[in-house]
Amino acid sequence: MNSNVVACDYDLDWGDPTEKVQPIEVVAARNGVFSGKVVAGSTKPIAGLKAIPGELKGAGGVIAASAIETRFALPWASEEITTVSVNPYPADVTLLSCLAPQAPEVAPVSTKKPSGRRPGEAAALVNGAVVPIWVTVRVPKDAKAGLYKGEVTIQATGEKAVTVPLEVKVADYTLPDAQDHRTLVEILQSPDTLAAEYKVPLWSEKHWDLIAESFRLMSDSGSRVLHIR
Repeated sequence: MNSNVVACDYDLDWGDPTEKVQPIEVVAARNGVFSGKVVAGSTKPIAGLKAIPGELKGAGGVIAASAIETRFALPWASEEITTVSVNPYPADVTLLSCLAPQAPEVAPVSTKKPSGRRPGEAAALVNGAVVPIWVTVRVPKDAKAGLYKGEVTIQATGEKAVTVPLEVKVADYTLPDAQDHRTLVEILQSPDTLAAEYKVPLWSEKHWDLIAESFRLMSDSGSRVLHIR
């Protein structure tokens, strides 16, 4: 199913089976990083999930498939539902907020119970496996403005592959490099949190690899502050 990039996704979200999947639409500028998403769902566990992007073609040329990254949203920590004043779900939901470069080996079917907030919830509740797929495009600095079209092929073990159109509209504007942004961004990189989250020894080689990756991810924001202790 399609999902708005600014909307939260939960483990009880379902697309309308009578509607076709529409293109993932991304509005972008040159030299920037922009995302869209689509959500995979099934009443069975999803195994071997992959999302393979192809190149984007337009009147202005080609954006290579290597400029497109796919990531998978997974449960992480806990948060209350934040997007609506009244919870519309028939059970308590889990926010899918952690982006991982690989999908889990198997995305399990949820085992939620009706919340009891309103009548009819037991009949309305359908448990399933839900995995949002984020598609992130790094638009080259020399790309020409215009509409670029391509596809993302979604595969899962035992399922027929699904091809989702991807459309990227590149504006006639070039963003400065992230480190030249005029707005100051300060993100605190926490080595202790990394070690605790990934269960690696402090200051081990694996820990340093995680620290390096976190700084790489932070660089896209234009963060230019380094905390040394």
